[in-house]
Order: sequence, then C-alpha cells, then structure tokens
Amino acid sequence: SSILSFSLLLFLFSLQMKPCECPQCSGEASAPVCGSDGITYSNECELNRSACEQKRKIDVVKHGSCEEGRKWTLKCCNYVNQSAIEVV
Repeated sequence: SSILSFSLLLFLFSLQMKPCECPQCSGEASAPVCGSDGITYSNECELNRSACEQKRKIDVVKHGSCEEGRKWTLKCCNYVNQSAIEVV
C-alpha cells in the first residue's frame, strides 16, 4: 500500500505539471467585444484573460462595445399621462 502510494507520488512529480496560466494578450489586434459581465474588452483574448484571472466564465455577448448600438427612445403613454425612457 505504501509502495503504491510512493509510486503514484513519483509518477505525478514526473509529469512536471505546470500550474494553469492565463493567456498573455500582448500584440493582439484591437477588436472590441462586449462580455456577459457588461464590460467592453479590447479583444476576445483580454476577455478570456480576465475570466481566467477571476476564475469565472465570461462569454462574448456581442462584437463591438457594450454601449454600441444601444438606442434610447422616448415612449409616451398618453392614456395615463406619463412618459418613460426605455433602453432598446
């Protein structure tokens, strides 16, 4: 039993397992993406690096900044005499 444990331990050390490393994004082209966390990243690599460092899943919601394409519209509600601003 102890010989088996020792053999297993030696085997694991022989694998020379490296700790997980987050991606390095230097030199990546700028192509903004909007993450599922609501943050605009300069590119998908930066999004993946941030997700790795935070140890959580962040998905690309859309290409482009999170604010791009967002339209503000004014909707009038004549029947109740109120106005509402809606984010589309």
